[in-house]
Amino acid sequence: MRWIRSGMLVFGANIADSLIVLLRNIVLARLLSVQDFGIAATFSILLTLMDAAQTAGLNRMIVQAPDAEEKRMLDSVHGIQVVLGLVTAIVLLAAAWPYAAAMKTGSLVWAYALMAVVPAARAFCNLDSFRQQRQGRFLATIVRQLVPQFVSLAAIWPAYLLMGDYRTMLIVIMAQQVALLVVTNFFATQRFAIRFDPEISGRAFRFGWPLFVNGLLMFFVTNGDRMIVSNRFGLTTLGWFSLAFMLTMMPTTMIARSLQTLMLPSMAKAQADPVRLQRQNDQLASLVMLIMVAFVGAMALLGEPILVHIFGEKFRPAEPFLVLLAIMQGIRLVRAVPALTAMAVAETKNPLYTNLLRGAAIPVAFGVALATGDIYWMLVTGIAGEVVSALAAGWIAQRMIGIGTRHYAISLCAALQLSGVIAGISLLHWNMVLLVPSLAVFLFVTRDFWLHARDLLRR
Repeated sequence: MRWIRSGMLVFGANIADSLIVLLRNIVLARLLSVQDFGIAATFSILLTLMDAAQTAGLNRMIVQAPDAEEKRMLDSVHGIQVVLGLVTAIVLLAAAWPYAAAMKTGSLVWAYALMAVVPAARAFCNLDSFRQQRQGRFLATIVRQLVPQFVSLAAIWPAYLLMGDYRTMLIVIMAQQVALLVVTNFFATQRFAIRFDPEISGRAFRFGWPLFVNGLLMFFVTNGDRMIVSNRFGLTTLGWFSLAFMLTMMPTTMIARSLQTLMLPSMAKAQADPVRLQRQNDQLASLVMLIMVAFVGAMALLGEPILVHIFGEKFRPAEPFLVLLAIMQGIRLVRAVPALTAMAVAETKNPLYTNLLRGAAIPVAFGVALATGDIYWMLVTGIAGEVVSALAAGWIAQRMIGIGTRHYAISLCAALQLSGVIAGISLLHWNMVLLVPSLAVFLFVTRDFWLHARDLLRR
């Protein structure tokens, strides 16, 4: 029951977080022009790069490591975080001009350089909230998650009154990072301290380097399409495309974060019980496939009214792409299943290898966009890359940790065929009768989840 209560608390916090982000984007979309919203999206992309470069899985190591309760572990991880943060800030200063050139926003070099303040501030955030997760205490994590978001939302109106354009987003980002720095230290039970322990640094390197490299790959996988749009189609197109991207990415990110927070401690405890770990993997796979299909269906039904009535008529050009983006994000969520199972036994290379495969599709998508001048075909290329990566994720998990992935592969194929039918009905006006056999096959494949869902909740 405690696990269920904790799960509801964490999931509720993630929903609140996503709603605040959604509200923040609604306000920004209403206040800014589509082009200024596109410029704000370039800041968001750069912020994602900092996330990828700076964490290196340090938070997950604290959750997974058997000796995470020792203070020397937390202090040593803080030392690594400080080094990473300051190095990231220096690299960002150097990368400001090349990034502006790639995005064709040469006049914004100063703004991109200013964002080096963000990783420098994050370097001194306290990671104690992740240690508390091991004890089933999530309050500090929730505060860390929500308070900075509230501050960023509250900062929008005064920032807009002061700046009146895309610079509003810069102020919002800075306010959020300052709040993060304050709350992580205020709500920590162990004070922030720095230590450099060679043994822990070596462990952190072995645990984190695949996640670090994968984070950089994931940045290009996640944002490659938006960077292509900015380069080939301009900032106005980037504005409405980024909004559609945000609408589809935000729910799947929330779900992935919730699953990691809740399932990693439980699956880590099952390291010595292969049968139990296998059961959790299969049940999690079925659950994620169900979420993917439900999400694609919801976007096909509700995407257009949400886009137009909430964000404004000026973003209507994004409507035809919502279902394809939902499929892409859904498959990306599915890839988290074998990655999470592997991480539970301290094997962190799974997402690295799969994102190498997915990253190979980015230049292909760029070539397709260049040749066709059509965003549709660019997205179809991206979906194909996600499918290959998702199947490879299961195969790699099987080879590296011995986990069976037959159910994962079969349920993925069933989810893909049902999602494809939904896309065909929504975009190509196929007969809805086609939905019946596809849905029947999918429900049959995932029937084990309905019959034994409680197995996923076993501690």
